[in-house]
Amino acid sequence: MHLGHAWVAMHNHAIAKGSGGRFVLIADDVMYYLPQLQIQSWPLMVGVERYVEDLTWLGLAPDEVVYSTRNAEAHAEAAERLGIARPGRLTKGWQGTCVPDVKGVGASAQYDPWLVLVRVVDDYLAGVNAFYRGDDLREEMYLYDDTCRRLGYRPCGQEY
Repeated sequence: MHLGHAWVAMHNHAIAKGSGGRFVLIADDVMYYLPQLQIQSWPLMVGVERYVEDLTWLGLAPDEVVYSTRNAEAHAEAAERLGIARPGRLTKGWQGTCVPDVKGVGASAQYDPWLVLVRVVDDYLAGVNAFYRGDDLREEMYLYDDTCRRLGYRPCGQEY
């Protein structure tokens, strides 16, 4: 965990506890396996255990840890509804769909719609209704919100 992760976790913990909700850590193991990080990194379970240890040390212990692959069937159903294909193995430098910038001109970032769909479905199934994220993911918000609406979910309140 780096300082940015801790900062975002602190805000998400405050949102969850302040609203009487649960602080859920969603381990994006889908994204871990697509670029085959298990070949070049420690095992996912070790990484998640270390992350939970760090959060607990900071006084931000999660109430639940959810692994994305547990929702694989729901991901597939949502992807079929929206006509979004699951990517194959991701390689370094992969690019997804262009997201228009704030003025609707050009492209400010690249994201894969299927990976955003996974986050949307995971958040929905975990009951997430608000969260903070790092500023580096600000542009993904547009695709995230659009995916929520297209699936009939209320977009989460997002802060940066």
